[in-house]
Amino acid sequence: MQAKTTREKIIDDCLALIWRNGVNGTSMSDIADKAAILKGSFYNYFKSKEEFVSAVLDSYAAKWETNVVAIFREKKTNARAKFKAYFERMKEMASSMQYTQGSLVGNFAQELSGASEKFAQQAEKIFRRMQSYLADALREAQQNGALAKTEDPELLAEIILNSTEGAILRAKTARSTRPIEILEQFFLQKLSIA
Repeated sequence: MQAKTTREKIIDDCLALIWRNGVNGTSMSDIADKAAILKGSFYNYFKSKEEFVSAVLDSYAAKWETNVVAIFREKKTNARAKFKAYFERMKEMASSMQYTQGSLVGNFAQELSGASEKFAQQAEKIFRRMQSYLADALREAQQNGALAKTEDPELLAEIILNSTEGAILRAKTARSTRPIEILEQFFLQKLSIA
């Protein structure tokens, strides 16, 4: 296994900090303290806080792909089990953070998209990648007869992603996985995934 670069370590060390406090709620001093670097040396690794935040968002997306996409790539698992595992992962994420942090991409989109076209585009690109994995799983379910041929996998994937983001946000206020559970029940029943 290759050792992490200092840049990667700073990103990893500070991902949870940014996730918890938001971009605007995290100072350069907070980043330097968390990463155990001198404040001035931060600029040896990142040109700006904006570049750092962009790298954190990309790192989160890569971790999401590693952890969640693996569910949909499992060849021996049927469609129902894959989507149940997906929703289970979302519930685990929400509860493990005591319902305080939500989706990092959703948080970034909410905090930064109105102020930065760059971050709006980056968040949308990540959302589209997430959606593509859901659509692929739905297409596979359709090919296996677990999803009606009349359903549109792209549209359903977008609905699932948008609804998941909303359910994760609602889980923060409800302090419960119930919004995600309701979404899970609805889609597993409505989509008739067997």
